[in-house]
Amino acid sequence: MKQMLAITALALLFACNDTKRDGAENGAAADGEKTSSKSSGDLYLRTYMWTGMYGSSLDISWILMDDEGNIVKNPKHGVNPVDWAKEKAENAKQTGTYKIDGKKLNITWVDGKTASWSLEEKDGEYSIIDGGITTKQEGMPTNYRIEGKYAASAVMPNVSASHTLVFQKDGTFTSSNYGTVTTTDVTSESQKSNAGTYDISGNTLTMKFPDGKVEKSVITIWDMDGKKYLIIDNSSYPQEK
Repeated sequence: MKQMLAITALALLFACNDTKRDGAENGAAADGEKTSSKSSGDLYLRTYMWTGMYGSSLDISWILMDDEGNIVKNPKHGVNPVDWAKEKAENAKQTGTYKIDGKKLNITWVDGKTASWSLEEKDGEYSIIDGGITTKQEGMPTNYRIEGKYAASAVMPNVSASHTLVFQKDGTFTSSNYGTVTTTDVTSESQKSNAGTYDISGNTLTMKFPDGKVEKSVITIWDMDGKKYLIIDNSSYPQEK
């Protein structure tokens, strides 16, 4: 029974860390290439540091607001442009309409629930939303290419996992997941790999797989203290040497 629980935990871990849930060195577009079509509104990357039972963690989220009063948090289908119909159908808890009242962002979600988030501005842009530091995203040129190996990992008591992405300038990528779950009786391992082609336009990463599956994610590139990170959906992938 414990072995089955360990295998199940690994399966759930990889399901959450797959390519969609389941990289930016030397990336460049052709000289003179114009920036891609913008997202459907103003896109903000939001970061929030919190402390839990396993120490401090960085919470990463995305918030997009358009000029017509629509809002989506953590879009599931990219942002260039936002597919509002799909977001409302598949992301109802985080898609809705908003109104700004002074320093408050009042939201009504598609599922009927409401929220009121605090706002702070700096230089004409929102610098803090709902307590998290936000930075407005401008996006990357159409058909942007990246090159390098990027890996994210998570370690908890008895459970560890890593997700590695390798991107090439020719528009191909490989993805691999590895994880272990350890109990007092057994240690279970799981591995998964895949490959395909990718495209980056604006802040949307499109990944195409040999079986015809297409997945879209929100992406940006961080350069922190001389080290590059890919932010894909809610995960951070530091570049490996």
